[in-house]
Amino acid sequence: MKKLLGVLVFVLLVSLNIAVAAESATEPAAQPVEFGGVVMGLASGSATVQDIDYTTRIATLKFDNGDIKSITAGPDVRNFNQINKGDKVNINYAATAVLSIGGPAQPLAREDMTEVTRAPLGQKPAGSITESANISAVVKDIDYNNRLVTVEGPQRTVTLKIDPQEKDFDKIKKGDEVALYITESLTINVTAP
Repeated sequence: MKKLLGVLVFVLLVSLNIAVAAESATEPAAQPVEFGGVVMGLASGSATVQDIDYTTRIATLKFDNGDIKSITAGPDVRNFNQINKGDKVNINYAATAVLSIGGPAQPLAREDMTEVTRAPLGQKPAGSITESANISAVVKDIDYNNRLVTVEGPQRTVTLKIDPQEKDFDKIKKGDEVALYITESLTINVTAP
C-alpha cells in the first residue's frame, strides 16, 4: 500500500499541474461520443523535464501553460532513473458515466473497483489508475428540455447531462430504477523527445 501511495502522490502532483494547464488552454478538448454516456470531464496536457536530480528524486517540469514546478518522486516511483532532461510527461484524465434504465429492482447500492498499472522495469515511467463504481439509483427529477436527469444513489444525489445521441431519453421517468456506471481514469507516461 505504501508503494502505491508513493506512485499516486507523484501522479497526483503532476496531474494537478496538468489540469491547471488544460483549463487555461484556449482550444476545448474533443468530446468522445458514447451511446448512452455522459461525459463528466476531460483534461490532458504535458510538461517537459527541465532538470532532474536522481539522488534527491526531484524532477523540474515546465508545463504547457509556462509554469515551472519541482516535483519529488517517492522511492517507489518505478523507473525514475529512466527520465532524462527534455523528456515529455504526458497526462490524460477522463471521467464518464453510463446510465442504464430498467432491469430488476435493486436496493440502492454501490460497488467500487480500482485498477493500477505500471510500466515494466527498465522502461520509461508510465502508469494508470482507473476507478470505477457500479451504482444502483432512483430517478428523482428530469429536465427533458435540457436533457438533465437527477438520480439518488446510496451516498448522494447527482444531476447528469444526457448525451444528445441517446434516443430513449424521453422514456426515462421519475421513480425509475437505474444503474449508473462511473469511470475515472488518470494515465501518465514519460516519452523521449
